[in-house]
Amino acid sequence: MANRDGLSDSTRKVGVEQYYAYCLTDADKVGEVPITAAGTGVWAADAGFTFDAVDGDELVVRASAAIKSTADIVVTVTGTKFGGGAISAVATIPGLSPEGASYDLRNAAEENWASITAVTFTGGVIGDGFEIHSLPPDSSFVDMDFVESAKFDVGGTVKPVPKHYEPVDHNKRIRGENTLTMSELYGNNEAGLARIKNRDVLLRVRVHTDGAAVASETRYYSTCRTTVPINMPSNDEFVMVEAQGRFGKEFVFS
Repeated sequence: MANRDGLSDSTRKVGVEQYYAYCLTDADKVGEVPITAAGTGVWAADAGFTFDAVDGDELVVRASAAIKSTADIVVTVTGTKFGGGAISAVATIPGLSPEGASYDLRNAAEENWASITAVTFTGGVIGDGFEIHSLPPDSSFVDMDFVESAKFDVGGTVKPVPKHYEPVDHNKRIRGENTLTMSELYGNNEAGLARIKNRDVLLRVRVHTDGAAVASETRYYSTCRTTVPINMPSNDEFVMVEAQGRFGKEFVFS
């Protein structure tokens, strides 16, 4: 079942349809490049990331901030592919892209990565930057068939981050908090949203325009963690269940 935004009947669909799925494997940050000038920035690998020794990894590049450069940022990544041998891929982040704009790092054979040996790029201005992440394959996602609506609020609220060595001024820094709300109409509290309560998951949203077979946009939300109330239906009735929580980063493929 899809959440439909717009008017429709049996022969006409207007607006978009959104299909939701979750994965118990989260997105992993491989590393990042803060840009200090056009074509200038140092690749910093994430010390906590290890490439998958069984299948390798599917990599994507993500704008880590709203791109201020009007020129495209062209990212070239080289490394070794799963199973051995060299691999390289190029991804282009268009100028003035919003934070979260994401693009696949895939070669023509769509091979998985076993390591990164070099990251270079052209374009960009100081303040721009990009990250490289590993995303799980589509086959690892589980469809969420009863989602009625969802709202993802990117940095809509803030909260203080204490500086413990300056107890008097505990509001010196603030951090955006990404929140989410999802609702479903369901009759089984051991399925649907209840499956992902109190655990970190990766959510995928595929947006289809006017009933099109191919998604026009795909969004991922990392490190989603929700609380789900238990509403017990009576007899064979369905109940509306609403989950609230937070997420880490937004990835937008369009």
